[in-house]
Amino acid sequence: MTKIFRSTFLLLFFGLFLMLCFRARFAADDFFFMHLGDTNGVWGGMSSQYFSFSGRWACHLVSIMLLKLSSLPLFLPVFFHYDIHHFLLCLIRAFLQNICQNRC
Repeated sequence: MTKIFRSTFLLLFFGLFLMLCFRARFAADDFFFMHLGDTNGVWGGMSSQYFSFSGRWACHLVSIMLLKLSSLPLFLPVFFHYDIHHFLLCLIRAFLQNICQNRC
């Protein structure tokens, strides 16, 4: 019974996540960062954020660099797939480290 519940949960989770990948839309701050990247460039946008708006300038640098790729077709689904794979690899690594620590 537990195996059926786990399989159903994983199938539902990945199905909904896949649906989210293809239905995702940009939010308000994404449009601001796209405008910032278009008007000032990547480094200029980051320095503008550093000196005026926010202390999260490293995050804004990565956001502006990624949003420069947003004109590519299927950018958001590819980004979400990368995101979920990275998340799963981190979970597996943490799980394996936990097993190794318990056995050693």
